[in-house]
Amino acid sequence: MTKMKKILSVGLASCMASLALMMGAGATNTTVPVEQMSTHQLAYMDIDSAHKLLKSEILEAREKIIYGDQAWTVNGAVSIIKRDGSVEEVPEFSDLYPEWEVPEHKTVPLTLGTSDEDFVDNVRSTIGFYDNVYLTIKSRIENGKPFYRFLGDGREVGAYAATMPKDKYNLGFYNENTFKDEGWLPSLEKNEGGKILDEDGVTYTVRASVPSSPSGTARMVVLPEPEDGKISYWPV
Repeated sequence: MTKMKKILSVGLASCMASLALMMGAGATNTTVPVEQMSTHQLAYMDIDSAHKLLKSEILEAREKIIYGDQAWTVNGAVSIIKRDGSVEEVPEFSDLYPEWEVPEHKTVPLTLGTSDEDFVDNVRSTIGFYDNVYLTIKSRIENGKPFYRFLGDGREVGAYAATMPKDKYNLGFYNENTFKDEGWLPSLEKNEGGKILDEDGVTYTVRASVPSSPSGTARMVVLPEPEDGKISYWPV
């Protein structure tokens, strides 16, 4: 008897959840059942008037679009560097998605092998990375694991894949102070990457992924702009 009650309870909860989602959809003046909505339809629903159980569905749909095929930046911090060394500006997040917020994610900190004090004291003169990184397949939850952390000193810092497991990869710059990305650069080619104009004293992480299978190892490079400005840090 107890087992039967549990089954009925689960079924009732499921029905109530479905009804709640439908009510949320109704609050936004749509007659399309939630389970039949496209990602675009869900993402552009009015989150303020939606039922509380529907809000997580809306935010999930928005993240799928935000971390899709469109590059973006926040306050012009991030841009693309092409294979010939030329710079391509990318649209502002606020222009692409005026009613949305950049998702906030508190990622797991990188293991640095040093204390935070050593990191702050030494990183200004040692910004740079050249090593193999395993690139996972992008998903809504994980758009690439962070592989390098640095403390901004007001210079531009560039990152790119010198080798990679397939023809395209994604690159992101994350601000540890705000828990949000400063820019998202999808579908980059080998020896093509991005750069960020960092803020002095702000901690950043760089992350990369591949858009689809196969996942695999890439040789990732992170280099700061030379202080003397006499040589290019990009492989042209």
